[in-house]
Amino acid sequence: MIDVQVTGIDKLQANLGRLANVGKGGSMGRALRAGALVVEGHAKYYVPVVTGNLQGSIGTEGDNNKAIVKASAEYAAYVEFGTSRMSAQPYMRPAVYSHIPEIEKAAGHQLGHEIKVAIR
Repeated sequence: MIDVQVTGIDKLQANLGRLANVGKGGSMGRALRAGALVVEGHAKYYVPVVTGNLQGSIGTEGDNNKAIVKASAEYAAYVEFGTSRMSAQPYMRPAVYSHIPEIEKAAGHQLGHEIKVAIR
């Protein structure tokens, strides 16, 4: 006959209950924001600077479900995509597409931190 004794089930159940709340209460939003801040930094680096207005208009906003990096200068889209009289000078798209691993790493690191905090 074999006897098996399992201990710590109560602690495991409590930790699992806390993990269920990680997606609530801003944890996911903070992880998304961490990734978005990487994009913001690279966009500010790539944007062509004449007066600094466009660069200064790049910022991150969001809530618990999303993070948005945007340039609020009224001519931001013209610079990014170009016009019939001006070639495109992309800054936002390269900030995303050239840095996906870094963005994922920042968001994942923040989410990992949120999980560690939740199960303490």
